[in-house]
Amino acid sequence: MKDIDFDIDMALNIPISHRFCEYSPVFSNTCENLEEVEKIINYNNKSILVPLSSGDQYLFSLYKNASNVTTYDINKLTKYYANLKIAAIKTFDNLNDFIPFLITDRVQLFDTKKEYIYKVLDNLDKDDLYFWKNYLLKTSKIQMKKLVTNKTNRFDLEYIKCGLPFYSDNNEYKKLKNKLKKPKFINTDLYDITNVLDEYFDVIDLSNIISTDICNNMYDDIYSDVDINWENVLKNIISKHLNKNGSMIVDYTYDTNDKSGFCILESAKEYKIKSKNNSTDSVFIYKK
Repeated sequence: MKDIDFDIDMALNIPISHRFCEYSPVFSNTCENLEEVEKIINYNNKSILVPLSSGDQYLFSLYKNASNVTTYDINKLTKYYANLKIAAIKTFDNLNDFIPFLITDRVQLFDTKKEYIYKVLDNLDKDDLYFWKNYLLKTSKIQMKKLVTNKTNRFDLEYIKCGLPFYSDNNEYKKLKNKLKKPKFINTDLYDITNVLDEYFDVIDLSNIISTDICNNMYDDIYSDVDINWENVLKNIISKHLNKNGSMIVDYTYDTNDKSGFCILESAKEYKIKSKNNSTDSVFIYKK
């Protein structure tokens, strides 16, 4: 359990950085309107590669009947949070009983609802159970707030539910519940992912990882030595793991409205979709 003990220690002492790394805050929910994305790319019976992050992209892929879903993330702590979320869905038969897990005031959740949390823990496997039991014994309100966060500070429950039918309707929640399984997880940075991948996919989802990295490099000279040629990575490395006629979500840009978004890959097509906050987002999709 030494590796897990180290993970617990890092979770209790999250480094302060706007850069994503092996131990970073975990997002409580996705800010992407996934239901709108699925109108462009059909997930049914497809093999899919998605970031694990909050776990919502993975759950949505299962809900939409993907045949095979592999997840990746540079942040090792995402697997513990995603598995906790999955355990909560397994635990509660009805959506109304699960809803407290979606409340983004995680400090209150863990501080005042111990009985609720321990019911959830009963549905974790040995490693995840060890992590959360020991983390809960040692954590404080401030530490918990640093571990589970929301990058946009949008804590509205209706915002969280938007684009995810299984968080809004009890029948859809039960459909998801019947499809649940533990995610296959690869702990890796995106530009290194092909070194550990031996699969090919119909859909590869890169979320907003690339635009976030580019923005960080623009405003942070400290990291100039790790600038990545993303166009080369996309064209010559990651796209090679797409099946024939496969689709890659190259980037997801928030609140572009009537303006054109920016994408590093010129051959990717921009699609305008309804955002979670009733504005317009841009999704850039490359089709092989």
